[in-house]
Amino acid sequence: MPSQKLELFPVLCAYSLIQWALEGKADGQGYGFPFDRPHVQFAKRLCLVGQRLEQIKDIHLRGHWADNKPLFKLACELKKICADGGLERMLAAIDPKIQVFDQLRGARRIAELGGAAGLNSGSRPLAMGPIRMAVQRFRHQITSRADYEGTPHWQTLIGQIDKYNDKLFADPIPVRTAGRSLLIQPQRTNNLMERFFRDFRHGARRRSGHNRIGRLLQSMIADTPLVRNLENPRYLKIRQLIALPTFPEEVCRLFQKAA
Repeated sequence: MPSQKLELFPVLCAYSLIQWALEGKADGQGYGFPFDRPHVQFAKRLCLVGQRLEQIKDIHLRGHWADNKPLFKLACELKKICADGGLERMLAAIDPKIQVFDQLRGARRIAELGGAAGLNSGSRPLAMGPIRMAVQRFRHQITSRADYEGTPHWQTLIGQIDKYNDKLFADPIPVRTAGRSLLIQPQRTNNLMERFFRDFRHGARRRSGHNRIGRLLQSMIADTPLVRNLENPRYLKIRQLIALPTFPEEVCRLFQKAA
């Protein structure tokens, strides 16, 4: 390798390592916290780069110590992070909790690992029986841990599962409409409402350019969110059949303006 390329190699190496560590801040599958933990991944990558640099920073490709100055500077900065005892203890404490949390989300079939739907996951219907059995197995695993009796956060987790067990696995609600019977499965999460709010906030930010929408929410007419139903063809068909009252004229004007 020519001498000029050897001289640039430590600079390119330091740059690549920095970019790889920064990519940890975008790690995830689009679910958001707590399903994605980008800050944890970022901290782990910083520590890993710092440990690896200690092994290579003194390797002089051309025999000149000055060539490794970029790697040496980066190693000095990361050494402060690697030596942070509080960060090390926090990462060691959060890892087992992440594993348990991922087991629970797998049992509940919520924002599953490897999914591609991101924040819009949870739309497809699922059988409650297998999910109930999976959660029961998960509960048994946690209560069987050797540290369960002396660990308050495991006990709190099981307490929440027991408290909301009936609501988590509610039976379908029978309804009769148009001369036939239907079963409606209650939503297990509030993701549908959160999805609506995300879409509403995105639209408000696109129109106004402001990140905060508190003032807009306080000033809008109470029926404004209901206008979103006008985008649903099934709702419009039902509305025609049962002759629902029309929306206030002010709300319709707001909807046309937003569109």
